[in-house]
Amino acid sequence: MTTAAPLPLDEHGVASLDGTWDFFPGDLPPGGLDEVAPHRITVPALWEAQGWLELDGVAWYRRRFVVDSTEGWWSLRFGAVMDLSEVWLNGVALGAHDNAFTPFVVDPTVALRSGENVLCVKVVDPPVDDPEHLRSAHGKQGWANHVFPSRPSLYMTYGGIWQPVALRRHGPVVVDDVFVNGDPERLGVHVTVTNRDRVPHQVVVVLTAVGRRHEATLSALGQ
Repeated sequence: MTTAAPLPLDEHGVASLDGTWDFFPGDLPPGGLDEVAPHRITVPALWEAQGWLELDGVAWYRRRFVVDSTEGWWSLRFGAVMDLSEVWLNGVALGAHDNAFTPFVVDPTVALRSGENVLCVKVVDPPVDDPEHLRSAHGKQGWANHVFPSRPSLYMTYGGIWQPVALRRHGPVVVDDVFVNGDPERLGVHVTVTNRDRVPHQVVVVLTAVGRRHEATLSALGQ
């Protein structure tokens, strides 16, 4: 079992959760992990790259960490998890994601506590006979785990937390999404911000791209 260690925040309020995690192959209930002896696994990395070549289906990841203070607002960012994922912090469900190639962020503010915290992630790599296997994004990979090469590619399917994980402390207003249309002649940028506070905040959004600068002031309403 990995031990809880202090989680230092850098000058931007960001702390990496990469490193050694507890690993539990198999479909266990969230509260049942303490009853099973864990394996050790490295994040970020696919579990096949660490010896679990035959593993399809469900596996759990667990990481313990310590924060000195929970002051402020927090975001927990996953670079990518293959394929389906659900996130718990201290027994509180924070959210889920179903795309193996895109980052996602959950809000851990209400569940985070001073001292030791326990982060658990349920990861599902659907086996070949699962209907979820056909509908999930595959990228270069094929659709069949039981054959090689797995057409239409030379890649087999994989599972795991394969991109970095980070915890960030910040102010009450966060940028949830940025979409850029990519046309330099008619450049369009759509920015979505969320105010997690209960009171409104004035926000200044500045966009700089291809030699252009645009600044907008808006009022972000409280929740």
